[in-house]
Amino acid sequence: MARSDRSVGSGPGPSPWASGAKISENRVQFNDRTMQCTCSIGAAIFEEKSDGLGTLAARAAKACRLAREAGGNRVQIDEPPNKADDARAVANITNALMKDGFRLVFQPIANLLEQSSHMFDVLVRMVDANSREVLPNQFLPAAERNGMMRKIDRWVLGSAVKACREQRGIQLFVRLSSDSIPDLPLVDWLRQQLQKADILPQQLVIQVTEENAEQLMFETTALVGALRTLGCGFAVEHFGVGKSPLAMIEQVPMSYLKIDGSLMQGLPTNPELQQRVGSYIRAAKAKAITTIAERVEDANTMAVLWQLGVEFIQGYYVQGREQVVLETT
Repeated sequence: MARSDRSVGSGPGPSPWASGAKISENRVQFNDRTMQCTCSIGAAIFEEKSDGLGTLAARAAKACRLAREAGGNRVQIDEPPNKADDARAVANITNALMKDGFRLVFQPIANLLEQSSHMFDVLVRMVDANSREVLPNQFLPAAERNGMMRKIDRWVLGSAVKACREQRGIQLFVRLSSDSIPDLPLVDWLRQQLQKADILPQQLVIQVTEENAEQLMFETTALVGALRTLGCGFAVEHFGVGKSPLAMIEQVPMSYLKIDGSLMQGLPTNPELQQRVGSYIRAAKAKAITTIAERVEDANTMAVLWQLGVEFIQGYYVQGREQVVLETT
């Protein structure tokens, strides 16, 4: 399945929902094959008091990425936050940080080379005052807007270190927000946590998105250098949807490359997409970078990835939609 992705600001014109529906109804003939095109649209509502052209475009681009990550063929609207809702979210996040009101869940990463694997992607949940689980998309945007991501990142990292101490055979992939990439004191703090827990630094792999690595290239390379002195691994996730993916492989000395889940959509039947993903895998192998495919949901996709040379996969095909393999409280 081919996909056309657009990022737009708000303004007059045809409804994006109508446009997306018309695109998905079409069938495109290519040689002897019939292809369906889908469209992911990101839109941003203009906020007169705070938006310039650059911030509006960035918000629309982020909305488009979220639409792709949600499976594509949809519209994602980035609306200005409601101040009252934001204030409540900040209060809940502050309470969770003070009272240890977060928990981690772990998504398994499977090895396609038939070797045993104890690798997990770390996800965070918040528990509200009524003991109900709050998903990341319900509190992280407010945390980003209000400068709270560094504190959350440190909580997640500290809890991941504890999990590594409790289960010494596991390796955990922990993501950092864009706020934490320039935070070099974080590395010294992490060194202290590793020493206290007496665990192998290789048990932790720090990951950042390709988008954040592109925007903060200097800071990202500095972070990688500091992490290497600790012995921790480094991964770039959501890879392959940025401006210059192959240049990223050359510029950032990563240990792992995690191919974006949007590139898994239609992969078994799309030779052009297979060629694109294959080029990333070959470039990574030339640099001795281990490849992981995100959001793998079926056996056909897994088989194509194996033929292309991917070493690891994660997603519903590995885990199941409801299964949580490990959790912390």
